[in-house]
Amino acid sequence: MNKNTKIDISVLVALPVIGAVITLLFPVNLMAATLLLFAPPALYLSFRSTQLVARSTVYATIITLISIFTDYLAEQDKSWVSTSMFETRLAGVVPFEALVWIFLLTYLIVAYYQYFYDQNEHKVVAKRMPYAFGAAAAVVVWITVLALTGIGSLTIEYFYIKSGLTFMLPVLILFTIAYLQYFKVYLKMAPYFIAIGLANVLISLHKGHWSYPGENFVGWVTLFGYHFPIEELIFWIVLYAPFIITQFEFFNNDNLLTSRSSRGKRLRT
Repeated sequence: MNKNTKIDISVLVALPVIGAVITLLFPVNLMAATLLLFAPPALYLSFRSTQLVARSTVYATIITLISIFTDYLAEQDKSWVSTSMFETRLAGVVPFEALVWIFLLTYLIVAYYQYFYDQNEHKVVAKRMPYAFGAAAAVVVWITVLALTGIGSLTIEYFYIKSGLTFMLPVLILFTIAYLQYFKVYLKMAPYFIAIGLANVLISLHKGHWSYPGENFVGWVTLFGYHFPIEELIFWIVLYAPFIITQFEFFNNDNLLTSRSSRGKRLRT
């Protein structure tokens, strides 16, 4: 690790810590807390390497649009319930703060990955990206129809564990088996994103920004006197960052499927 990298890591650690301290000391709402924790490190990486901004923004926007549907199902099943400073919610359920949070978190993950592990040139929109655009467009159509027609609500019991086991975990496992060199990257990124994820959950519980009032969980984690579902620990805090990297590489890297043997050389592991 050279001097510049050490400085980068130090700044990326210090910025969320400062944001967390401010959030704990002052009466800030969920929107402000989200911005304080995630925006500074995302902006720092963007200023340090402007070429990562376009790809990170496009992909984070797609994930944010898709998350409207997943957040809707989660809040319907009371996997989590968020507070909001706005009276209006998307589909009557999804708070706007959730969209800001998922955008910033996803942007930070993708920007962090590009900055430290993949500085090669890429197209902003790769050949497989239309499939991701299609998924995002489907969500936009769904929420538009829901808003215009008022069609009844949709609920999936145990949505948290079902979605994690049927979508996130299999995709992550299959991708890692096919491209094993990414596993080392996951391990190197893990300490930062697990730490920031735990800080986010604990601070939010402490401040009452969100809660887990549902009963459809497989278990609970207790940390520093705060309780949250084990699904939160596994699928958001531990696995979300590597899952996002797998999807980002699959949809937004044209060389992925044709240069498997050379991937290890391209990644800065």
